[in-house]
Amino acid sequence: MTSDMQVRVVTVEFLRPGPPHNHLLSPLTQYLAICNNSGAGVVTVPYEHAEFERRLRLLRYEAGEPEERRPVLHEIGQQMGNILGAVPGLPGALTVDPHQLGTMIQLRITLSASELAMLPFELAKVPAAEFNANDNRYSTAEGARFNAQLALINGSEVHNPFLVEALLLGSITQVERDYGVTPSGAVDLTPRLRAPARGTHP
Repeated sequence: MTSDMQVRVVTVEFLRPGPPHNHLLSPLTQYLAICNNSGAGVVTVPYEHAEFERRLRLLRYEAGEPEERRPVLHEIGQQMGNILGAVPGLPGALTVDPHQLGTMIQLRITLSASELAMLPFELAKVPAAEFNANDNRYSTAEGARFNAQLALINGSEVHNPFLVEALLLGSITQVERDYGVTPSGAVDLTPRLRAPARGTHP
């Protein structure tokens, strides 16, 4: 890591009335969520306690093959992203200033309710609020989706394969930087295509 790398801390706190222990996960429980200096909002979780414990058991290595765990990981990641995306002010706080691309974001989550410690927030996908056509901004998530859709257009890989590869690799890098979503280790991010030198022909 370079010495000029800046770290910006974003804090999120989940509060629930009553003692921190002896409480089970439930969609009926309302949590007060606060991000930095933004206003507070009410957030709920989509799980009953026993249901979520069953999902966690499915993620254990002895529970089955990786192909069977992958859909569960994907679903939980989306739901974690939805929970975080419902926190007022958090999606905007996670946005990186394009003039300060050397800045890393550390998301610090504080829980006053011990049952929330079961939730694997580190699996969170991009918050759903990042896909909002009415917020007068074009998020990194929306740009990455556009680039992916562009790459799927029939013939795009023929007409300009170098541009398509650059857009997709750039999108993956930016999503990882802005949202902390790490690509699979099986994905090779090394550019494969090389434009021909000027004056040469295939």
